Parts: sequence; C-alpha cells; structure tokens
Amino acid sequence: MSRRTLAQVATLALAALLAAGCLGETPEEQAARALGPDTCGGGRRRGEDDDEGGPEHRCGQPCLFCHSASYNPGEKIFIMAGTVFTRPGDTVGVGGAEVALEDAAGHQVSVLTNSTGNFMLSRGSSLQQRGKGQVRVPFDLVYPVSVVVRKDGVERKMRSHIQREASCAVCHAAALSATSAGHVVLEGP
Repeated sequence: MSRRTLAQVATLALAALLAAGCLGETPEEQAARALGPDTCGGGRRRGEDDDEGGPEHRCGQPCLFCHSASYNPGEKIFIMAGTVFTRPGDTVGVGGAEVALEDAAGHQVSVLTNSTGNFMLSRGSSLQQRGKGQVRVPFDLVYPVSVVVRKDGVERKMRSHIQREASCAVCHAAALSATSAGHVVLEGP
C-alpha cells in the first residue's frame, strides 16, 4: 500500500472515530433513555414506550429530563414538574391534589394534579390553568420555593425548600434512601 493510500485510510479512520464521538448521545439523551418504559400508563398500555403520552405519562419520573431548555424532545419546556402519590409504594399518582408553590419573590401559584398525579408549570404570558395538571405562569420561579400539597382535608408541607431542582423526582425517587426522600405522598411518613 502506497504512503498516499495509507494516509487516506488513516484520515478516513480518524474522521470516523471523531464523527462517532460527536454523533453519540448527549448526557441529557442518555438520562432520558435510562428512564426506561412508562410505568404508569398515561392512557397507554403499561410499560409501552411513551414518547407521546401527553401530560399523564411517566408519573414519578424526573420530568425535566425530557422537558427542559437543554433537552426537549417533548416540545414542552417546564419550569417545575412532578407527581403526587397517595401512599409510599403507589405506582400511579393521585388526581385532584392541589400543589401550592411560593417562591422567594412572593409569586404564588397552585395547580391540581391530573389523573396520574402529574403536575407541570411552564412559562406563558399570563397565569393560565390549562387542564390535565398544566399551568402557565408569567414569571420564572425564584429559588428557594416552598411547597404544600392538599387533598380531601389532608395537607402536607414540604419540610425543606426546593433550592434549585425543578424536577421533583430527582430528589423524590420511589425508594426512600440516603439520596431520596421517597415519593411526594399525601399519606405516610
């Protein structure tokens, strides 16, 4: 093989290696893929891949993995989102729970959870209840944010404030552990 041919092969091999590194998944895409299938349904069969499940899919999972300014295949950007469950261990959230938030600037907003317990806030030009757990607000949240959840005379106030994480399930994964406060629940510990 001539030097010229060897140089061309080496150049092509190097270009292929560089392209493979540049065309791989971003950290956000990896985190979203790692969520696995939808476990709460959202109007579809449980466990079915649910990229288009609407606001009632993927209860209890970190919503902003797919709905943030940095990674958004879902086409909706949330400024805060999460799921409320009735009891620890539930796999589907509770509908009709009020999630009341107040930020450090004094902005107050409340949203009712949808049929799978999900709620989501997004930016809009005015305060607008959109149904199915969705509210648009005309401001960005200023951290820290306090939270109270209410339903049927039961009220649970979050013991600490949200300092920066807008996806509730990042800190409230299913299992109670050293790194998780467990699901957001109305009843239980």
